Amino acid sequence: MAFGMVVFHYKRKILGNVGILPIQKTQNEIIVPKIVFTRLEWDKIMVILILSFFSIVFWMSFEQAGSSMSIFALNYTDRYILFLDYEIPSSWFQSLNPLFIMIFAPLISILWVDLAKRGRNISNPYKFSLALLLAGLGFVILGLGSIGISQGEASAGVSFWFLVFCYLFQTIGELCLSPIGLSSVNKLAPPRIFSLMFGIWFLATGLGNYISGALGGLINKISSEHSLSYFFITTAIVTVGAAAIMFI
Repeated sequence: MAFGMVVFHYKRKILGNVGILPIQKTQNEIIVPKIVFTRLEWDKIMVILILSFFSIVFWMSFEQAGSSMSIFALNYTDRYILFLDYEIPSSWFQSLNPLFIMIFAPLISILWVDLAKRGRNISNPYKFSLALLLAGLGFVILGLGSIGISQGEASAGVSFWFLVFCYLFQTIGELCLSPIGLSSVNKLAPPRIFSLMFGIWFLATGLGNYISGALGGLINKISSEHSLSYFFITTAIVTVGAAAIMFI
């Protein structure tokens, strides 16, 4: 990124006046024109804000991979492969997301293009609701896997396949939301506040990550007072509920 900034610095002449705020000069003062939006532009801004809000819920769920799901992998998952006489390190499960992205990203891209050619592609808000639904279903899987874990139990031996399928659902959900969200902001943002709209989108992503970390930090408290399954199912209900609202 530092090298990229160096390139921009020394090649900025290529951009000319692009990105410079238009200023009207008079004899005695400099007037910065007010930014006025049309009704259509306000509608587009509202769409970006709505998508950004629901992305907070998605990242709140998805980024549990670094907290509650890692704790589940470490303490509650049977990672021993009998025929290899080997125990999978809990950190290795973090590799599932990038692995599934490499496998499914081309396939999903082809799917959207093919549906668009046939005039059957679904709108971006529907893709958002699908992403939230898949993320929620991932936590339903973990909730089902942890049903047998007693309240306050510190360890268990749940099959690692529950984690694998949770990561699979959440990764496909990510592919339905992250690139789609970026594309939506790129298409909808009024040129005069283009970078501001992208800033709002990434601010929403940051908020989702923050909430995810705070929520993941409560896993021990919630599992001791209720159960581990309660923690995962509650997260699933919130995420699936957001998917239903987004769909409507």
